[in-house]
Amino acid sequence: MSAFYRALAKVAGPGRGRNADVAARRLAAHGLASRRLRGALLRGLTIAEVGQPEAPLDLTTDESTDAVFERLEEVARGMAASIDQIPLPMRRVVEKFRRNVYQGASGVGESGEVVFRSGIVNFLLLLLGGEIYDARPMAAMLGVDAAEIEPDAVDFINQRLRITMWEVDEAYRSAPLHQVVLLARWLRERAYLAVSFLGLETATESQLDDLAALFAPYAWHILGVISSRFDDAEQFVARLELPVVLAVPELSAPPISA
Repeated sequence: MSAFYRALAKVAGPGRGRNADVAARRLAAHGLASRRLRGALLRGLTIAEVGQPEAPLDLTTDESTDAVFERLEEVARGMAASIDQIPLPMRRVVEKFRRNVYQGASGVGESGEVVFRSGIVNFLLLLLGGEIYDARPMAAMLGVDAAEIEPDAVDFINQRLRITMWEVDEAYRSAPLHQVVLLARWLRERAYLAVSFLGLETATESQLDDLAALFAPYAWHILGVISSRFDDAEQFVARLELPVVLAVPELSAPPISA
């Protein structure tokens, strides 16, 4: 029996579920690509197969800015109220971030609910081409003391690490699958390092496989961002001990704000 079919029997055998998309992603976490993988990744994160034109936020006037924040706040309210509908194990990650916020909300001076929504709004702004305007709720989400976040760090993220949702979606559509499975396996082998931080102590082996595969195209894109935008990227990437056959993509740098 080939390695592929042995792995397939392991991830889709009795008691392990027969969801074909999950099986395809779990195979990826074991370093094996299937014909179904691309669609399984897109469907797993509800990403359309065909990209849509970028629609940058209109923050040019007070009126348009107010409208953007009103809409993002509405989206954040909906997201915060529907956490229970997020499939496992991703729900555990979001719940962990929410617990972090409620534990650290006093440092921001607002209720946990308000800080959590504000964190979502800040993340959405960044993903939609805007900038972080208040790092404190995001720090609270990650369990970091907001006092430790320097303004220069926020400027650095806004200028050099800005990654939009259009870029991310395109990475899931176009990242070479043979590279995705290499990175998915690398992530899965190191999942134990992030289990506590992400609130995944009770996650099953199947769920950790699935998360590693789902995150792999995003990680591949992030590596490309780092390699293309930082002078010391080669040394940083070398310390990660990535598979030697992994080809880190080269991406163009974003414009630097004045």
